[in-house]
Amino acid sequence: SLRGPDGQVYAVAQGPVVTGGFVAGGLGTQQTVNHPTTGRVPNGAIIERAAPSPAPGAKLRLQLRQADFTTAVRIAEAINKKFASGSSLVARAENPAVVAVEAPALFAERMPEFLAEMENLTVEADRPAKVVVNERTGTIVMGKEVRISPVAIMHGSLTVEIQTSFSVSQPAPLSGGTTQVVPQVGVGVKEDKARNVVLKQGATVEELVRALSAIGSTPRDIIAILQNLRAAGALEAELEVI
Repeated sequence: SLRGPDGQVYAVAQGPVVTGGFVAGGLGTQQTVNHPTTGRVPNGAIIERAAPSPAPGAKLRLQLRQADFTTAVRIAEAINKKFASGSSLVARAENPAVVAVEAPALFAERMPEFLAEMENLTVEADRPAKVVVNERTGTIVMGKEVRISPVAIMHGSLTVEIQTSFSVSQPAPLSGGTTQVVPQVGVGVKEDKARNVVLKQGATVEELVRALSAIGSTPRDIIAILQNLRAAGALEAELEVI
């Protein structure tokens, strides 16, 4: 449930859970893909109590969901271009998260109309370079703003494979013994040779993906490589793991 600062329940979650993984197996053998014990409920919140909605006044403060100076200034410029007259400004960016707006005298008694026109303005938001990684499903999303500094990548993999087979042990005739199923466990270790790729200054996402695919990297490998690139300072973007 979602509780507000007043202790009241405003929403509860209900709906199908998307896990992005599964477990299958039997008789001592099991195969697991991703994380089957965690998941998400898309659009699963059911509103139990409406949030307070006071009537807007002549002075408004628009709060950005993602604070950014460039976006805040662009919003103020778009509002002033639409509603300002002469040298009097209607909107100004107070900080990267808040834009203060004062309705023109023309809309003093028509605030809903002013808000309707203001919300239809088009503003291009400043998108920071970001890489979003979902370790549960192995999904990676990278924007076009992501850049890579000159770097050399060497990557190898270590595979440990454990196999269990079952054999039947038969007792000798007239020995009084019983038939038993005996598990036979085999362990194999395989380490691939390191593969390398070199990226030049200003490499793009397309070049990064092409280079990593060329050395046979899986999504799990790419996640590990991105984390190491970020640690080395070669990934010119924010790395977000969800």
